[in-house]
Amino acid sequence: FAAAAGGDGARDSDDGSCSFFWVDLAMNDQHVAQTAVRPFSWWTDTFSTMVRNIGRTVLILDSLPLATALTRAWCLFEVHATAAAGAELHIALPDRARGHLGTLLAEGSPRIASALDAVDLGRAECAMASDRAGILAAVRSAPGGLGALNDRVRALLWTAVEEQGWRAAAAAMAPQANAALRMGAHAAALRTGAHTATLLLARGDAERAAIL
Repeated sequence: FAAAAGGDGARDSDDGSCSFFWVDLAMNDQHVAQTAVRPFSWWTDTFSTMVRNIGRTVLILDSLPLATALTRAWCLFEVHATAAAGAELHIALPDRARGHLGTLLAEGSPRIASALDAVDLGRAECAMASDRAGILAAVRSAPGGLGALNDRVRALLWTAVEEQGWRAAAAAMAPQANAALRMGAHAAALRTGAHTATLLLARGDAERAAIL
């Protein structure tokens, strides 16, 4: 969390003030939550209210294309709450996850497209079956239902993949001290750019694919 949030997730104000994070896991005792006599709506309202008041959500992915948060119903519900509140949603990757994604892009791995397109709240897991049922009901009752949420999350993930493609290509093209390293970096840049463009083209985004 600290590695990712301290990078992409944090953005201090222009006046020099620091960024603060509200981590629901630390604010709500998960053990008490399972035994507390509170309706499911209390929990959903609490998350939605905090997201709306804060105005920004940082979705930290421990890896891509297979990230733990994308398989958890509560995490995806908070993405839904962020959209419903009109708040900002940012995706943050720790360096290790960014490096792994860059490698997959350079290799042209088909795992990226298949994994991102498979993100589905309907198949997400939850520690408590009653919570999962409540989350599914809440999202299904919202405009667009499950389909809208899944599309929103997938679009954000594809944006993160595209950004990583640009970063990897730019870094690979940076001047190197050794001529052999320059040649290797240039080849990596070409592969990364080409494979990222192929992914975009497969999604029907020919315009952005042409840029890469």
